[in-house]
Parts: sequence; structure tokens; C-alpha cells
Amino acid sequence: LTGKSLHIKDVYKLPKNLPFTFNKEMDHKYNYRTKSVLAIPMVNHLGEVMGVLQLINRHKHKKIITNNEIDLNDIVPFTNDDHRIAMAMANYSAISLYNQKLINNQRSLFEKFISLINAAIDAKSQHTGAHCDRVPILVEMLTEAVCEEQDGKFKDFQLTKDEWYELKIASELHDCGKIVTPVHIIDKATKLETIFDRINAIDLRFEILRRDAEKEKQDHLQKKGIKSDKGHFEKRLNKINEMESFIRKINEGGEYLTPEDEKKIKEISKEKYFKNNKCYPLLNKNEIENLSIHRGTLTEKERLIINGHMVDTINMLNALPFPSNLKRVPEYASGHHEKMDGTGYPRGIYGGDMSIPARIMAIADVFEALTASDRPYKKGLSISKAMKIMGEMKEKNHFDPDIFNVFIKSKVYLNYAKKYLSAESCDEINEKALIEIIPKKFTLDSKKVRAQRWKNFLDKYKFMDRQALNKKQSN
Repeated sequence: LTGKSLHIKDVYKLPKNLPFTFNKEMDHKYNYRTKSVLAIPMVNHLGEVMGVLQLINRHKHKKIITNNEIDLNDIVPFTNDDHRIAMAMANYSAISLYNQKLINNQRSLFEKFISLINAAIDAKSQHTGAHCDRVPILVEMLTEAVCEEQDGKFKDFQLTKDEWYELKIASELHDCGKIVTPVHIIDKATKLETIFDRINAIDLRFEILRRDAEKEKQDHLQKKGIKSDKGHFEKRLNKINEMESFIRKINEGGEYLTPEDEKKIKEISKEKYFKNNKCYPLLNKNEIENLSIHRGTLTEKERLIINGHMVDTINMLNALPFPSNLKRVPEYASGHHEKMDGTGYPRGIYGGDMSIPARIMAIADVFEALTASDRPYKKGLSISKAMKIMGEMKEKNHFDPDIFNVFIKSKVYLNYAKKYLSAESCDEINEKALIEIIPKKFTLDSKKVRAQRWKNFLDKYKFMDRQALNKKQSN
């Protein structure tokens, strides 16, 4: 309270006018007898009292004593030399406490900042924020399983306390680049969706076609002077309705687009409609391109932009001055879309050149993405369907086959599913068949080529490298 030292000869004989007393409870509890006390404030360089260094019972013979050996005649007051030495200890202790407090505060600030980034991603899109929360859970579960391996490739793999923390931070930051990914692409649930779903505009055009067909019918009847000609009108109306239903179905992007469907889109696009006395094609070039997406809802350019979140993730993490205990965060976090055979993105790194934690991250990311029920473009898959797809990915060298086998044998996939997925999703899988899948052989490039892959992005992703572009413009 005062920032001043207390030098007391006998705490049981304190004058009554002092603003403090001695708490005798500890003496009674441990059958001890406190007599002389030296209490020194631990003051940091800012003048703040960080704590108190308290020395009890100075023995005149300078020996260690037990409770039963206490002789009050041997307990003497602390000297000025004792006070001077203790003051030095208190000052060093204050500096140590302050530094530790500063480190803890910086760590807390860093962790809160990561949470802030993920919250910002979540606020942008309800379809991605939970992913940033669930992948770290899977990463931890799978890493623990790999650490428990007693033989094989991973028998010597272990993480220290600091390395666990490093992996935790990396898993939480693995998609931080999504903070700059356009939300209308992240949330693109249908092929025609941009800021809004353009299917509504096309619906309006079909309404115009129906209106024009009705007008044509009426004009035809007036010229002929007959009361009805239902066949011609109904045939045209059925065709319009059929085209509209087809476009609506194709817009969902739930199935692979067949060559026949692609041909039909082009035929429908040739239909004309009139607006403000001007003739327009029913589908414009951009709409044809979007509807002709063969799989999913993204065009090739949009897919590159989505994939480009990894370019931003890498650049963001590489720009941070990570301390030595977190120096591998960028490597752990930025490789979960690379593949074992070097056909991944954004750098085309060979997966076998990545660390084990980075390879673990890839499997966790895929399984969460396949089973997630909050994506705009698909429903969450059951674990049997998800693992079937991952089995095919194993065969095609998408990720480390040995870590995937641990994922299966340890039942990490099932334990995660039981806790975080619906009961309907937790169906049975053929574990033996998945483990027996043998990846296809591939040719490994030279060390020189592989080392170069770490330094640059693939050509098709260079347009996303804002740092390189800015540097080029400044030069």
C-alpha cells in the first residue's frame, strides 16, 4: 500500500498504533512461531508494486531449522545488509514479474486478435466462421492420435508444450486470408448468384415470354376470327415452362453438368424477349458461362478467387514477426490445400516436404469441409460418404496416406462425428477397405525444383498476390 519496506523485530509485539496487524492463523495451522520479518515491496521500473518479498525468522547461526527446533533466542532481527541484499532480489523479482505479465498480456492480446479475425470472417459469412472453430478441434484430436503411435513412421513423433501451442495458433489462423475474400463468392449458393440471385431476373424474362405468347394468341384469334386455338398456345406455354424449370434446376449446381445439358443451355439462350420495344437474348454471355459450370456453383475465375484465400493467408502470416516459439505457424497454416504429388495450390508444394503438423491440418480441413452442414452450396455428408470421398482422395495423393490411416484406426473421425455432427451422419464405414487403398505412384521432382515451389505462387494465382503486385507498382 505504501511502497515502503517493513523491518519488524517481533510480529507478536507490534505497537497497537500501527495501521496493520499480524495474522497468526498460519502459525497456528503449521505449529510455527514467526518472529522477525523483513517485508520489501517489489517495484518495477514504472514504480508499480508487483508484489512483496517477505523474509521470516533470521537465525543468528545461519542454519536451516525445523519447527521443533525453533528457539526464539536464536531468532534475531534482519540487518541493514540483509535489507540491501533483499532489496536487490526484490527489484530483480519485480522486473521478472513485470516481464512475465507483459508476455502473458501479449499472448492474450494475440489470441484475442485471432478470435477477432475469425469473428470478422464469421460476421461476413455464416458459412465459414464455424469452420475456423472446428478445424482446430480436429487437428488436436488427430495430432494426439499420431503422437500415441507406438510403431511405424510416427513412433518418434511428439510435441512439447510450446509446440502444441504453436500448432493451436496455426490451426486457428489457417483460413485467416478469407477475411478479404468477397462474401458474395464465399456465399454463392447457386450458379447465377452474385450480390443477388439472378435467377429472379431470368424468371421475369420468362414471364415476359408468357405475356408475349398470350398476346400472340389473342392477335392470332382476332385475325382468324375464331374463338379458340388452345393447342398452339399451350404448346408454346409448355415449352416456356419447361425451359424455366430446366434453368432453375441447372442453377442449383447440385449435379455434374452433362454435354446434353450444356447444349440445351445454349439453345435456350437463343430465345428472344422484348423489353421497352428492344429485343434481347434470353440469357446473356455471363449467365451462359455461369449456368455452364460443370460442377458446383463457381466459375473458374471465382474458384481461383476462393482458392486465393491461401495466397492472402500466406502473405498475412509471413508478414508477422513471429517469435521463435511460433516460427512454424506460417508453414503449418498455409499448406492444407497442397497435395502429396505437388498438384495442390497455391504453390504446388509436394506434401511430403511439409511437416507432419501441416499434413495433419490438410486431413482435418477436408473432413470438416465435407461433413459441415452450414455450407451454402451443399448439405453436410454422412461420415460414410465423406470417408468414401477421402478414400478416393487418398488414392489420388491428395494427402498423407499414413496420417489418414491413423485418422481411421484411432477412430478420430467417429469420435469427432459423435460429438459435433448429427446422429444421422454417424453411419458405418468400411475401415479395412479405406486403409488398404494404395495411392497412385507419381514422379518426384528434384530437390532444387521442390525448394523453388516454396518461394513462389503458381502462375494462375499470381494475380491474387497483392504484395507482389504492390511491390511491382512501387518499383
